[in-house]
Amino acid sequence: MKPDRAVLFDAASSQDGYLIRDQAAEAGYAKSLLDHHLHAERFVRARPGLRVHFADVAAGEQA
Repeated sequence: MKPDRAVLFDAASSQDGYLIRDQAAEAGYAKSLLDHHLHAERFVRARPGLRVHFADVAAGEQA
């Protein structure tokens, strides 16, 4: 499954910018891709292994 940023954005938007890895996986984001985005600081880990903060939501941006 190809990663779908719009699905990820929608899920995070309804949860104040937060989502769990399972939701990201449902949007096509594998663990390795999430780790890549975390390392590149596109995502911020809110709690190890549980939640990530999708920073673009806070800024109101969607690509």
